[in-house]
Amino acid sequence: MPPLSIQARIARAHAESRATRLASVLPPASARLGDGGPRGAASRATGKPAGVDFAEISRRSYEAATPEARARIDAARAREARADATASTLPASFERLEFGPGKDARGFRETRVESRWEKDVGIRIEEVGDREVVRFTGAVTGHESYTLDGRFCAMLVDPDENRARPRFYLCAGTPGRWDACSVDPADVAAYLMERRPELFPDTGPAPGM
Repeated sequence: MPPLSIQARIARAHAESRATRLASVLPPASARLGDGGPRGAASRATGKPAGVDFAEISRRSYEAATPEARARIDAARAREARADATASTLPASFERLEFGPGKDARGFRETRVESRWEKDVGIRIEEVGDREVVRFTGAVTGHESYTLDGRFCAMLVDPDENRARPRFYLCAGTPGRWDACSVDPADVAAYLMERRPELFPDTGPAPGM
């Protein structure tokens, strides 16, 4: 495995920050656990913090919400469930970049590949407002997403496009900051063809043939 990248450390910091924000919605421990309860007793017995119960936080937040807020929560959960139902994985190639000593043909600093490795990334279809996006997870930033429409699907199967760019880059990479990550456009097209075939150009025979 490559060393922990800058973006991975950023992602870890974001996760820790999110956990802290979620924990802050709970009432004080004395009000939450009364005399300590079973979790408090377990904590006292082991001398270790009981940890954050995210399921309990979610349940309490839902119970305390207004009917309007609960409706929004229910809608968000339904969207998440639909997205989860489309989830899959694709093989991806990663490259860690570094600056070289020279310059390229355009006069910019030379960029070269320090290391390469393979890893699967997640892919799923999400609803964002009144449109759908295809989102890749576990790649570089964790936020690589593209509007899912006929134009995007046509690009994936365009032979001229594929000859010019045989890899679909989720992130082109920046030396010392972001790793490059790419997938085979045919893999993305196959995934979408199963779930949204109506978005692809009709390549069948013309009517009457």
